[in-house]
Amino acid sequence: MKIGIFGGTFDPIHIGHLVSARSVLCQAELSKILFTPNNLPIKFRKESQPQTKTNTEWNSQRLIQIHNLIKNNPFFELSTVDLDRAKNADNQITYSIDTVNDIKKLYPDDELFFIIGADQFKHLHQWKEVDKLLELTHFLVTNRGGITDVINPKIPKDKYSIIEIPNIEISSTELRNYDFTISTAESLTGGMLASRIVDRPGASRYYKGGVITYTNEEKIEQLGISPKIIDKYGVISPEIAKLMAEQVAQKFKTDFAISTTGVAGPDPVIECNKKKPVGLVYIGLYVRGFTFAQKVLFPKMRHEREFTRNEIRLATVLKIRDLFPTLFN
Repeated sequence: MKIGIFGGTFDPIHIGHLVSARSVLCQAELSKILFTPNNLPIKFRKESQPQTKTNTEWNSQRLIQIHNLIKNNPFFELSTVDLDRAKNADNQITYSIDTVNDIKKLYPDDELFFIIGADQFKHLHQWKEVDKLLELTHFLVTNRGGITDVINPKIPKDKYSIIEIPNIEISSTELRNYDFTISTAESLTGGMLASRIVDRPGASRYYKGGVITYTNEEKIEQLGISPKIIDKYGVISPEIAKLMAEQVAQKFKTDFAISTTGVAGPDPVIECNKKKPVGLVYIGLYVRGFTFAQKVLFPKMRHEREFTRNEIRLATVLKIRDLFPTLFN
């Protein structure tokens, strides 16, 4: 197998991580990607990160977030080798060579590929035991936005490959300057997402508008989605979620667009000879020419109580907030 290692603090994990991983998975033809959260002692945390939580509490929170976002992708797995090693170590700082050594023990006969950003790659020759790293793994350098100077003359060219990925994140500068635009297409959430976005002061400077397409007829009328596509996939599908986001972005001429479709209940839906359960949701994302759909399945609550319709709709909006944290915070 060809196994990718995707390390990071993932605090929090967000849509940018998922899109990067998916791009690398496809372009490098990997068998799977291991999301490997780094250990980070309290003294190394940023001011914005929780200073009062113990490492155990903070790590547990991150693991839950990562698990919830990747669990529906069969090619993504969560690896805790760094966190497990830190539990019994006096020095809790994470080094990539330790990560690769541990994963190699688990996959002795497989090829390892280490995913790294272009900015980190420029300093790769300074990493601990870099020669050993280059023996054990091939580096996949993610190049966001077509940067042309992704070079490190101290690293042999046969030891790395460059992977082009879409620039889909809203930077802090863009957020401060409102240098982006966004629109929404809502079915399941019926306007709740738009309401949450405009709760933020100054939202009128980047939120251009949205549509509520609760029925199939409105999806056809307002978004121009073909009835044949709806008949083929059903409206509760990743294909329709992506089309909704793409079409509303074109309608409002925005950089970003978010769509929602799903089953709020109380009964499941039968589409295309498939039973789609209550709590099944697809979130569509259009980001600067790239479309993506995130599947979410909200489980039963404690004591086997089903989510109510409003709880599913609200939970969907909160999930979108987690995917785009800078947009709502």
